[in-house]
Amino acid sequence: MANRTFYKAESYGTSRVYAEFRFVAPGAGTSVATANIDGADLVASIAHVAGTNKFTVTLKDAFNKVIAHSTDVVESTAGGAGNYASAGNFANEGTSAPIAFNIFTWNAAGTPRNDATDTIAVTLAFRNGNWGVK
Repeated sequence: MANRTFYKAESYGTSRVYAEFRFVAPGAGTSVATANIDGADLVASIAHVAGTNKFTVTLKDAFNKVIAHSTDVVESTAGGAGNYASAGNFANEGTSAPIAFNIFTWNAAGTPRNDATDTIAVTLAFRNGNWGVK
């Protein structure tokens, strides 16, 4: 699994890793510069499909399992109250490849918020190994 040293966290469970990052969505741009990612040491890349509400995030590390995740629009440049983000399609769990997943942005009515320029925050909890897994 992840091949770096992590600070010990108090948690219910073993081998837990907690991580957060945030970024500003690039509008019609197709990528987010890592210099613009708060928490960039976790993130290898964020790609955006222009004209859509889809971002593909690739992390730098492999983990056994994504235990929990939260994705939120923390600042909406369009002033749209109720805009939100969701995450899914987690890939490469339990392999030697880094975790990858998608983030989608939506407006309050639930329609895709294409080419958003919002600030998006992501919180993740991982299991970093399969020790004690039944």
